[in-house]
Amino acid sequence: MPPKSPWWAHFYTNDKKYKSNNTHNNAWCEKCMQVDMQKHHTYSMAVFASGSMQQWPILSRS
Repeated sequence: MPPKSPWWAHFYTNDKKYKSNNTHNNAWCEKCMQVDMQKHHTYSMAVFASGSMQQWPILSRS
């Protein structure tokens, strides 16, 4: 098997297989994840500041 491409340094992967594929693992672009998390954080801060959110949500990573 050839070595992994250096591009894989820009992706987060885990040991779970992609859907029903027994060869490939799940993978997510790290930059896309950062942007999505920043959007969620910005939205949550705005809702919290407006008083609509009474308690900060606890996020679990599963």
